[in-house]
Amino acid sequence: AKFHVVDATNGIDAKYAPNNGKITITGLTAATAYNFTVTAIDVAQNESANSKSVAVTTTAHYTEPQAACAAPTWPANQVKAMYSPTYGADYTHQDWGSGTVYVQEEFGKKYTLAASGYFGSDGFSLNCLMMEKLHYDIWIENDATIRFVPIWGGAEQGITKSLTGQQWNSIDIDLSEYTNVTDWGNVYQMKIDQASNLTFWIANAYFYRESAIVDSEVPTNVSANLAETGFYSVKITAQAEDNSGAVNFRVMNGETILATGVAATATPTTITVNNLTPGTAYNLNVVAYDDAGNAASPVVVEANTKVVPAPIVPDFNAKVVLPVFTDAKACVVSNIHSGGWGENTQHEWLQIAPNDKVFYAQNFNYAGWHSWGGGDINASEMDFLHVDIYSTGMTQVSVTPISPGHEGSYTIELTPNAWTSADIPLSAYAANNIDWTKIFQFKFMNPVDGNELMIDNVYFWSYGVTTTSVMGGDAATGGWATFACAEKIQLPNGISAYKAVYSNEGNDEVLNLTELSDGIIPANAGVVLHGTAGETFTFSLTDETPVTDMSDNMLVGCAVRTDISGVAASNDIFCMRYSELFGITGFFLYTGQYIPAGKAYLPVPKDPGAAPVSRRVRFVFNNENVATGVEQEANMQTTVCHKVIENGRLIIIRNGIRYTAEGLRVE
Repeated sequence: AKFHVVDATNGIDAKYAPNNGKITITGLTAATAYNFTVTAIDVAQNESANSKSVAVTTTAHYTEPQAACAAPTWPANQVKAMYSPTYGADYTHQDWGSGTVYVQEEFGKKYTLAASGYFGSDGFSLNCLMMEKLHYDIWIENDATIRFVPIWGGAEQGITKSLTGQQWNSIDIDLSEYTNVTDWGNVYQMKIDQASNLTFWIANAYFYRESAIVDSEVPTNVSANLAETGFYSVKITAQAEDNSGAVNFRVMNGETILATGVAATATPTTITVNNLTPGTAYNLNVVAYDDAGNAASPVVVEANTKVVPAPIVPDFNAKVVLPVFTDAKACVVSNIHSGGWGENTQHEWLQIAPNDKVFYAQNFNYAGWHSWGGGDINASEMDFLHVDIYSTGMTQVSVTPISPGHEGSYTIELTPNAWTSADIPLSAYAANNIDWTKIFQFKFMNPVDGNELMIDNVYFWSYGVTTTSVMGGDAATGGWATFACAEKIQLPNGISAYKAVYSNEGNDEVLNLTELSDGIIPANAGVVLHGTAGETFTFSLTDETPVTDMSDNMLVGCAVRTDISGVAASNDIFCMRYSELFGITGFFLYTGQYIPAGKAYLPVPKDPGAAPVSRRVRFVFNNENVATGVEQEANMQTTVCHKVIENGRLIIIRNGIRYTAEGLRVE
């Protein structure tokens, strides 16, 4: 009825019912020696004497391969390899957003797949018209199934194969099983999928044929013509006929192979030749040959690469700018990454001038920007997205900002062989529900593959003006105020700005005011303003370089509300304000803790001998006394209202209190 199995050394004492004369002992440890004795028990529970001892050693269980797989032995001319040390081929891993982790190890490429269970490989272009089978060598810890999907430009189809754990699996798939693949002339990617949460090693991946190719005929009717020229690349259209049904092409500069291509017989193909020198004349030889190595005489193609265009200088004047990618201003993100989205585009970050780097793409179909340093971009207070694009042939590119779960595209019309500057209203994306506080990716797309492209000066912006109502019409104040802004300001007509130099002659403390001759207020500089009381002035942001030397200016600007308690420990703080006693002739001692945003103050080292209650600093113009009004500031609550720039965003200051753009008070 049962068998009683005992191994006292390893703690095994169990009874098992037989199955077809066999019992299965479970729960053992891998790579362990056991000595079993067995007795038989009948239905009356009578137990026999012990059997002879049976020695068994369980098989080891490994989590990684312990040795290399057998090297392939097919002749090289019968193989089209994607990855194989034997054939000197290696592909480029692409996770395509899957989360797959890839590491090159001693015995092959190790893949650790996430729940998505897929990854891709590319970096090859294989003419497999003469091939018969797809081969993979894979080691896996436990039994599993994996699907293999060649990508050729048409409908995808996968073939699933079972793998046995603890060994190298030689997978061979007859290409005839891929009934959806109608043209094996250019396999340019492979995808492995339906492999969730698996870990395995790949040692070889190639196409092959079992029989030798017997062929002595040279390709005929070879033609090659220049199709397109770029800065660093050209495109050549080539065609030939061959009895094998497939033709290979190589483009050579002297003895150097620059590019290769494949095509079915009598079928044109376009070959892109990259890594050329701009503004250079080339005589390129195009050679047609078959898989047996029979080569036709070369066809010469003359090509002249284009001269790299001069960089375009962005215009930031009168704008609040949130730079993403530009050399003209410090950007809010760093180290932008591109690629890995399954695109055909080859790209690099290219220095086209000493102070200008662009995103340069060849064979462009689309490109994604992602994984930058600095976190998500908050463009919620911006109005436009600016992009500069130079294309050698494209007439359209779509620009797609992306926030979590939402994206939208806007098509820009391009002028080929010239810079196109586009300012896209963010309102154009209104229907896409983009969260402008969390922009974390960009995508650029072109409906036609294969053009060269440069992208520069990507930034969000809004109209940047600072508006000031000077002194609200109080005649006693005379239209005077102090001012500071975090950006450089260009003053309009009708209002003047002055720097202030402090001097102390005995008990006479004086600020000598000197007008800024160019009307440009440097960023964060404290100045004195004078304009007609009650009149409104519009201040434009500017990138112009100020002329006035501000090194001796004693006024401290406060672009944001500023705690001055630390400064006041060793200085007396003076602010311009109206006084019924003294009128409007100077700066008066201030005992508050904060200076409102957009104002300026004068710090003077403490004088123990001065009477604080009466100390003031008068101001003069070039040593001429001023007998007009000064702005009224009761407890620093100024009657001046203006917008100022803080960290690249517009905020509103009224009577010393900060408000958001929506009018909400910020404490």
